[in-house]
Amino acid sequence: LSMHLIDGVDPYYEPGMARESYFAGKTRAQAYRLYAECRVRQLQSWRPEEYDSLAHFGYVCKFAPYPPQTRPFVWQDAPDEIDAALVILAQSGKALEINTSGWKATAEPIASESIVRRFRELGGEFVTFGSDSHTADYVGFRLAQARALARRCGFRYAITAEKREARPYAIPD
Repeated sequence: LSMHLIDGVDPYYEPGMARESYFAGKTRAQAYRLYAECRVRQLQSWRPEEYDSLAHFGYVCKFAPYPPQTRPFVWQDAPDEIDAALVILAQSGKALEINTSGWKATAEPIASESIVRRFRELGGEFVTFGSDSHTADYVGFRLAQARALARRCGFRYAITAEKREARPYAIPD
């Protein structure tokens, strides 16, 4: 499940590609909290059988106009909202994606380590891995680091999906 819109606005694909316009007039805290609130509402509107995993939870930070070290979307940005989203995933047996594309623009993957760890604490059992490669050069980008992060956070299994059927596999050391 890939959700980019925040109240109907994509922080990247906007008219004229003006990335700052979503963030204009908002503090970092306001922009990130609104993103989290929208993810919760959207997850509540989907039935569990309609998706297998939540992709790039923290997408808002990828294009945020902040320095790379302060750009990641972390659990502390909106703990109540993030917990609500993660509980929906965990209780539905869904996976959380660790998307390595975040390392190109920020100091963390998307979802960040704090969110991945919190997902495990709330009962999440599975992660999945993605790179949003868009070019051959980035296929598998930092996959070994993503697997190590998942293991550090307590995950032992990831899933792939074939014809919408989740297939768990052990995350290699």
